[in-house]
Amino acid sequence: MFDTSEGAWLDREIQPPIAVSRDGVRFGMTWTRSPAFDQVQIRRPSAKEWKEWANDTFPEVAETRKRVQEDLAKRENYNFRSSALDWHDRGVPLLDRPPLWAGFPPTSGEVVAVSTAAYGWPIRVLRVRGAVLADPMDTSAMTGQTSDGLGRFANPFVAEPAWGVAWIPIWWGLAANTLLVASPLWVVWTGSAWAVCLRRRSHGRCVSCGYPAGTAGVCSECGAKDTHPSRA
Repeated sequence: MFDTSEGAWLDREIQPPIAVSRDGVRFGMTWTRSPAFDQVQIRRPSAKEWKEWANDTFPEVAETRKRVQEDLAKRENYNFRSSALDWHDRGVPLLDRPPLWAGFPPTSGEVVAVSTAAYGWPIRVLRVRGAVLADPMDTSAMTGQTSDGLGRFANPFVAEPAWGVAWIPIWWGLAANTLLVASPLWVVWTGSAWAVCLRRRSHGRCVSCGYPAGTAGVCSECGAKDTHPSRA
């Protein structure tokens, strides 16, 4: 799924940045998606940045929807295109809430952005998380990065700071994927076993071992007394 020549995921969807709120604080969120990979970065701009540029960079959800609709109207009249329109044209709905596995930066301190990358299909099961350290008064002045991924090398499959190999499980996603995979296998296995039992019973054989059943309903080979398929 990764195109090494261009350094990008194939068929990747990049959502226009929007604002999300938590504990009364507004954060800026960007979301990158592909079939087996998601990356969500949540940033805490300073008050100065919100005033100067963040309101335009991270508009509210309703404002983003309005902007997309305006771009659509312009395109119809003037063949107008924009990054927001390109994302909208791919048919992916605007996501206004971060996923449960995404991390938020604290409301204060030098950790001003948290980037979380999650992997798995169809539901994400492993994640890696990185943090950006910067001056809280000017978050563009980055002082360092941290990551809980395995290895200290840059991961070419995700943008920093979520580098390293993902190893921390997303338990609810792992359980859901297990059920999604195991349920069809269980149905096939149960149906096959039931079919074998019915076939043996129709031919007068023991449903437990397949040996010809005795006239008294007791298998002369394994001694099973009840040869009904459901009991077997």
